[in-house]
Order: sequence, then structure tokens, then C-alpha cells
Amino acid sequence: NDFLRVPPTSATLPFDMYTLFTYVLPAFLAYYIVAVLAILPGTRMLRITMWPLNVFLAFRAAVSVDFSDKNPQRMSINFGFSFAMFCIVMRALEWVFLRDPLKRRVKRTQASIFIDELDLATNLRGVGWNWSEGLRFPPETRPTSRLLFAVYVLLSALYHSFICGILHISIQTLAPEAFTTLRGGTIFDDTLPPLIRYTRSSIIFVLTAFVIYTDVQMKYDIATFIGVTIFQQDP
Repeated sequence: NDFLRVPPTSATLPFDMYTLFTYVLPAFLAYYIVAVLAILPGTRMLRITMWPLNVFLAFRAAVSVDFSDKNPQRMSINFGFSFAMFCIVMRALEWVFLRDPLKRRVKRTQASIFIDELDLATNLRGVGWNWSEGLRFPPETRPTSRLLFAVYVLLSALYHSFICGILHISIQTLAPEAFTTLRGGTIFDDTLPPLIRYTRSSIIFVLTAFVIYTDVQMKYDIATFIGVTIFQQDP
């Protein structure tokens, strides 16, 4: 019964062209297909049928591919990729049981189902879709000009990337035994007095939360930049 067995760290495969086309891209392709079906009418049964395959491919990619090249300092990349696989599985699950197809409120001048699907698949909050109905978003403060908007999100991506890197290094410095080894460890150091021990673990916990925030924001900015500049999405 090795079908769903999680391989040991030593048995994972390095990220290269083979694992990209054999493990990583199939997981995203299955997610893409579910998103396409989510905006087409009469596809509910197909979505339900596709979801187990979506789960399997995401799970297989998460446990089989090593993006760190066995470097403990880069293990966070594996955690981030596993989190991304979990997110696309849960998002696909939400789309699976929709009774009506999702609709985009803002229509493109040259409508394309594949461009719309790409927007849906990379849209973290469903902005511009009836999927986000009931959610309240703050007023847009970024420039409305395509060029200025692209420059703004690019600078935002660089800024959040820098902050994420600083915070990540800080966490590794505070708990090298937990974040700089392949086996991992605990953020609770039993050799320290209780007050210092829990103060230290609380700081690590808060910094980790900010790492997640800055990492998600950075990736959102990068996806936004690509969508606006390459795929000519609306700012």
C-alpha cells in the first residue's frame, strides 16, 4: 500500500525539468481544469469527478518534490509549496459543489474563457466575481493607469520579498535547531527558564505569521504584475 505513502526526505526528487512536467504541472493543470469547469454550466458532476484526481496530484507533488536541494536553509520553500497545494485543493473543493457557474462581473472587451479562468484561479479573494458576493473590500488606493499600477505592484513585490527574507533569517537565528535542519525541531527550548522560553517561542510565532503574510502578498503582487502586463488584465 505505497499509493499514498509519504516518502522519507532522502527519497524525495529534486526540482528539475522532469519533476516540473511529471509532478508540479499536472497538479496545477488539474486545478486549472476544475476552475474552467466552475465557470461552465452543467459541469457539476464533472467537477465532483475531477476533485479526487486534484487531491491526488496535489498530494503527490507536495510529498515528492524537493525544492530545497537538501539545503536546510531553503526548507521553507518546500513548506510554502505544500501550503500552496493544500490551498488549491481546498479552493477546488469549494467550487466542486457550486450549483450555478461562477460569473465575472467585469467583462473583457475580448472575452476569453481561458483568460477568465486564469483570473479566477489566481484571484485570492474572488474580486470581480459573484464568488465573492457579500465580501466588503476597502477602496482601491493604487494607481488606475496600467503603467503606474504595474510599477506599483512590482515595487510592492520587491518590498514584501525583502521583508519576508529578513523575517525568515530572524526566525532561523532565533531557533536554528528547528529551522535549519532537515529533521526540524521544536521552538520550545527546555534549557531556558519558563519566562524566556515562552517569550522566545511567542516571538517566533508572531514572526512566522508575518512571514506568511509577506510571502502571500509578494506572490499576489507577482501574479498581479504578470496578469496586468502580459495577459492585459484590468488593473
